[in-house]
Amino acid sequence: NVVGCALEKVYAKKIDEHFGELALHFLESGEKDKALDYFLKAGEKAAKVYANSEAVSYLQSALSLLEQKEGELPEKGRVLESLGDTKKLVGEYEDCMKYWNEALLLWTKLQEKGKTATLHRKMANVLWDKMGDAEKAKEHHDACSRILETEPESVENARLCHDMAYMYWRNGDLVKALASAEKALMLAEKLNALEVVADACLDLAVVFVFSGDFKKCREYANRALKTALDNDYLEIAVLAYDRVGGFLPSEEYEKRLECFEKGLSLARKIGDISRQSWFLQDLAWEYCSRGELNKAVSLEEEALTLNKKVGSTAYIPLVLGDLGLIYQRLGEWDKSRQYYDEATVMSRKLTDYLPKAGSHWLYGLLHFDKEEYIEARESLEEAIRMVKKAGFRLQQMVLSQYLILTSIELGEIGKAIELLDSLRKFAREAEDKGLDAIEMALRAMLLRGQKKYDESVEFFERTIQEWKSIKADIW
Repeated sequence: NVVGCALEKVYAKKIDEHFGELALHFLESGEKDKALDYFLKAGEKAAKVYANSEAVSYLQSALSLLEQKEGELPEKGRVLESLGDTKKLVGEYEDCMKYWNEALLLWTKLQEKGKTATLHRKMANVLWDKMGDAEKAKEHHDACSRILETEPESVENARLCHDMAYMYWRNGDLVKALASAEKALMLAEKLNALEVVADACLDLAVVFVFSGDFKKCREYANRALKTALDNDYLEIAVLAYDRVGGFLPSEEYEKRLECFEKGLSLARKIGDISRQSWFLQDLAWEYCSRGELNKAVSLEEEALTLNKKVGSTAYIPLVLGDLGLIYQRLGEWDKSRQYYDEATVMSRKLTDYLPKAGSHWLYGLLHFDKEEYIEARESLEEAIRMVKKAGFRLQQMVLSQYLILTSIELGEIGKAIELLDSLRKFAREAEDKGLDAIEMALRAMLLRGQKKYDESVEFFERTIQEWKSIKADIW
């Protein structure tokens, strides 16, 4: 004890750098109360700087000491919740849910309604977003809602609205997603909860990009990134980099690549395994679009390894689909089909609409390459039906490009013209020069199919000039 007190005096000016050392010293000398105090401080500090392994170690030591004491249930609940938070970040979802469930039991016992509601919301998020268990997630969301209905308006209400918005757009309901995101933003601004403001802006950015309003989408995404960086909300900033980069127009591919690389670096810094896989996929698509297919395969395989490591059931089908498409472009159709089949089987167990619609789209592309145009049309039309029903206008336009090609091959000129006119209108509204160039190339192909060769050549030449004007020769 004398030595411990002496060390406290020696370290007084920079004591926060020695919390862990002091905790271990007091533990060895039998001063359990002081050891507990320093383990808690060390764990909190490590968590703030994303030293995740150290945070878990210190918090587990604190938890062990708390279990030897009586009347420390609130502190134990906080430690359990913090352990769950860190385990979620590093992708150890089973451990995360175990800690949170124990904390939930304690907060329920102590009748801490606000903390109980928070745990229900957090558990729901991991269950549907990471583990793909929508049924159990709904039970926790409902429990959270029931508690908040009886409590005064709080930041937790805004957080729940944000989480519901995220879930709604993932499940293909833009109407509900928009309403929930707008409510989350309104409440967050009213309560000056800037963290939730950033989250809600990201939800709104996604809703507007899918509905085709690129101006609003980019405004919200940039606001979210600025809010996150200004306030050191690093976990939100990681997601914001993905959104800002992904929503940039075609001609700004260098900025897009920069965003993805910054996002990946930050995700690695804070130890967010799941988000690392997102950026690996983003970068893979950038290299795929440049024709660097082997590099794209390597990045996708790394993303798949990470997702399997943490058990991100909801994201694995997307990576499998990406790999299948890259192998299709490499001409390895059998390997491509294997990835598509595996992705389809997994996506059937999810409520997410994107992997399901994506499976139909990918099968359509494969049929097209194999000149099985009737089968291609059936698959592509089903994919378009799904995204149209969800109100995802952007995806509808992206998928229509391939249906236009299929219609041309089948000689369905009227249908191709109708789809092209819709694509041109969308491209002009979105002010997307890349999409405009794609529409021109498709119109050239249509004219070629009609044997209007001079007009076709003219459109092809205009397309080439359009690509050059946005410095897209790399494509």
